Amino acid sequence: MPLWKINDSIHSNPYFQFASGGSRHPITDMWQLWVTFDGEHVNWVAAYRSAKQIDLAQNTLYVCVEIGEYWNREKAIALLNMLYDKSDAKPLVMPRYIEESILADFVWYGERDQQEHGNYS
Repeated sequence: MPLWKINDSIHSNPYFQFASGGSRHPITDMWQLWVTFDGEHVNWVAAYRSAKQIDLAQNTLYVCVEIGEYWNREKAIALLNMLYDKSDAKPLVMPRYIEESILADFVWYGERDQQEHGNYS
């Protein structure tokens, strides 16, 4: 299993819990599911042949969050391991520019939210 990048608290502030999405790998053409818990590190969780499978995997994440099954470290790791095991292939490392693009959105949204709502720290 991969060593998942999960911070100890699983979330960085009350308004940011996790984010996930899909990105197409430029070499394999597989859709890869990513998850970040802190907006600073991307976990490449699974690789699928179709974008629809990314949607289904993300739905699994959201259902687990809704029923409260996600917010401890052990359960988060178990969920990521399950998604990893059920994927069509092992996800490959993405080019750095793709990760930087994903993470740049969090910096921008974080700055915008801070300007609109004040400092949360």
